[in-house]
Amino acid sequence: YVCGPGIALADYLGSGIVSLGDVIGCQCAQWPNVQRWMATMKARSNWQATKAALQGWAAIAKGASYVNV
Repeated sequence: YVCGPGIALADYLGSGIVSLGDVIGCQCAQWPNVQRWMATMKARSNWQATKAALQGWAAIAKGASYVNV
């Protein structure tokens, strides 16, 4: 996790922001630790339920042309 061995508020806040990269096509391939951390967050039992609204919006926004970093 971001701040140590246990999950913290920073993990929830940060993963919400970083997960927006999925919508705009931003890949974290050059940051393997970020990829690992996001995989850990997405594997949590509450991920799907808490991200349902975002995923609905993401389905609408996906495919548009964005500036990628």
